[in-house]
Amino acid sequence: MSTTLLDMNEAGCAEGGIPIKGADAGTLRLVAAYCEKHAPHYDPVASAARLRDPFPLFPIDFTPATYAVKPVTQLDPDPHGLEAWDRKFISDLPDNSALFNLIIVANLMAIEELVDLGCTAVADKMRGKTPDEIRVALDIENDYTP
Repeated sequence: MSTTLLDMNEAGCAEGGIPIKGADAGTLRLVAAYCEKHAPHYDPVASAARLRDPFPLFPIDFTPATYAVKPVTQLDPDPHGLEAWDRKFISDLPDNSALFNLIIVANLMAIEELVDLGCTAVADKMRGKTPDEIRVALDIENDYTP
């Protein structure tokens, strides 16, 4: 699921360990739990198809999204229970800093689906709120708080 780890492993750079700057053990455990849950249903072809060109040509063609989870021809839109598991996974995070660390580490490891999940959670916290409510929801003391 992580193209960074796959590339490092194929290049032989993972022999003595894989450095992930700024990652603590708790965040790495969360990433590992996510990958263990999603790995059996991961489709690398669909994942590669969702890579986006940062500067698309105009006019923009809005094609339907392609997901890295293999489609199943059942009536249940989430037969593997991944959406419910993802919601619980994000809601069980202790605080915003854990969520932000998870997004950073997932980005460093190039796990696009986890980055999308984390960023969607942040967007959901901001949706429909005033700037002052967003500051409270995201623990921002003022506009210049790092």
